Amino acid sequence: MISCKSTKVENPIEYQNKMLVFSHGGGFTGGMKTYYFLENGQVFKNESNAIVSEDSLKVYEVLKNIPKGAVEQIFSNYEILAIEKINRNTPGNLNYTIQYIDKETQHEVQWGKGQDGVKSLDLFYGNVLNLIKKYSEE
Repeated sequence: MISCKSTKVENPIEYQNKMLVFSHGGGFTGGMKTYYFLENGQVFKNESNAIVSEDSLKVYEVLKNIPKGAVEQIFSNYEILAIEKINRNTPGNLNYTIQYIDKETQHEVQWGKGQDGVKSLDLFYGNVLNLIKKYSEE
């Protein structure tokens, strides 16, 4: 079970507990959109171009918090889908990345748009982004 602590942070780099990071981009512009989904329900967004890659130089937009039940479901889905056991680093022209970070571990899965064998990753990624969008628009 996940415990959602109420400790708020100013940006995701300060966060010390479980976090899922979802990013997509590339292509002609090289731009990336990154969403930081924190265990405490906070969500941050960063849009960057290929020039800015240093975390300390990034600007993080604070999005609306996600309710505790939805947060628990997302982290549970990550475990149920066994994404931490997927060893995939196959970027394409348009890249998608899911990264899990906590105090002890870090795991990253990367794939390109339209590649074979990524249906569960695409579905999980899409569900999380839809959830973030839903709560950001309320």
